[in-house]
Amino acid sequence: MKMSLPALQDKEASPLRLRQIFGGRYLWLLLLYSVLLLSITGIIAARRHLWWDEIEVYYVVILPNLKAVWHALLSGVDLQPPTYYLPLYYLVKWFGASSFVLRSIAIIPYWLATLVLYVIVARRTTALYGFVAMLFPSLTLAFSYAFEARPYGLVLLFTACAFLFWQLTHEKQYRRFALPALALSVGAGFAVHYIACLVALPLLTGEAILAVRRRAFDFAVFLALCCGALPAIFLLPHILALGHFPAPISNPGLAGVYNALFFRPVLLSFVISAALAVRLALAREIHSDRKGSVNEFQTLPLAVAGTFLLVPCTYYPISYVTHVYYPRYVLETVIGAAIFLALLLHGARLTFPHLASALLVIFIAIVALDMVKRLRAPDDLGWGTFAEYAELFNPGTKELTASQDPIVLGPGAYLVVLRYGDPHLVRRSFYLLPNSHWSAAGAFLFQRDYYTAFETALPGRMQIADYESFIHRYHHFQIYEPWPWLLNRLLADGQDLKIQAFLEHGPLYSVVVK
Repeated sequence: MKMSLPALQDKEASPLRLRQIFGGRYLWLLLLYSVLLLSITGIIAARRHLWWDEIEVYYVVILPNLKAVWHALLSGVDLQPPTYYLPLYYLVKWFGASSFVLRSIAIIPYWLATLVLYVIVARRTTALYGFVAMLFPSLTLAFSYAFEARPYGLVLLFTACAFLFWQLTHEKQYRRFALPALALSVGAGFAVHYIACLVALPLLTGEAILAVRRRAFDFAVFLALCCGALPAIFLLPHILALGHFPAPISNPGLAGVYNALFFRPVLLSFVISAALAVRLALAREIHSDRKGSVNEFQTLPLAVAGTFLLVPCTYYPISYVTHVYYPRYVLETVIGAAIFLALLLHGARLTFPHLASALLVIFIAIVALDMVKRLRAPDDLGWGTFAEYAELFNPGTKELTASQDPIVLGPGAYLVVLRYGDPHLVRRSFYLLPNSHWSAAGAFLFQRDYYTAFETALPGRMQIADYESFIHRYHHFQIYEPWPWLLNRLLADGQDLKIQAFLEHGPLYSVVVK
């Protein structure tokens, strides 16, 4: 098959130079944006308590050495790749395990990802549309991971970089540099989150479109995308280990994932985008009939960015094998959506000349209000945070604090108490597992493996017990946020359950073993 040379640029649509998109007032606006974003996300990160998954990360990275971290991950403590923990381990070793340090692994990459979005769009349009793309992620679920100690900020950064470098591979002056950078970006995304390998699919779609148009296949770009899978060679032991642990069953469905990714005002932008897409499609048909060609320079990035919106659909059938389908696993969709929206607005600038400016003002207002709200209450209940369990630490909850009995906690409550509880509460707290011979759903089997691994990684810190051994040892205890299997088992065994108080996550039970 014939190899293609780098695409020749349309003389009327050549990319803007860096000084055109970073010069003058644009530079000062970007600096102002950077200072505000980094300051606000940094303050939120420092003030906000760690959440379930972040507490898990905290206990892994404070292990004495990388060998211990590696063994903990092989035992099933976390499904994330060990590569993600490598920079985090050294950050904690050098600067301490504060909330801010743990979350810096998200703060800086998120900021850089938005700047890369600006470059992707602004160099092909103008700075105005670059600002639209840059602000868009902060309207979506992505902003919640701008200050969370998980790998999703890195995924956003590497996805944006992969799109940018893919574009540059088709520009002659940057191609030699862009090819290895593309491979590195795709590989780095895969190395910090396995599902991020789906980023390659929209880019391969773009290559397929080019191959059909030019009747030539760009083998070098294809090879660069395939090289993104090379980290699998080094991560193979961890990948194989994951097959031995049942995953928690979670599948909110496609509609639920899209709703979680693009909530509230952002949906309005997509309604407008759909209307613009129809209008632009008609306009291009007329243009194509008259001139016999369509401007590839503008339409190809638009098509590829639009394909990113199908990433959740791509992962949906795979989720029936992995049993897990969280919206954050396909967060790279937001990158494509930002580029798609900005390019659509640029394409409709003649029909709707002020629409982009109006949307940018709306975006700024919404982002500002959201940031102010998060600054005032970083642990707000609406975001599923530490505040949901604040009553466990409130001296006013006398039914809990006055008791000397053991307390059996659910998975979320137990991790929060383990991290933030006083010594008295930690000593009283237990997590129960169903006995190995007892039939339980896959989610409970996952919890058994997960907490057994956690107990191995943190010897002496956790109190994990089987149901049978626990009720034989303790005849009086409390329960808060239990798994349904535990209540069902206690009732089936004829134990005496009474409700002592109603807390945020439900009743606080008192149990007397007969």
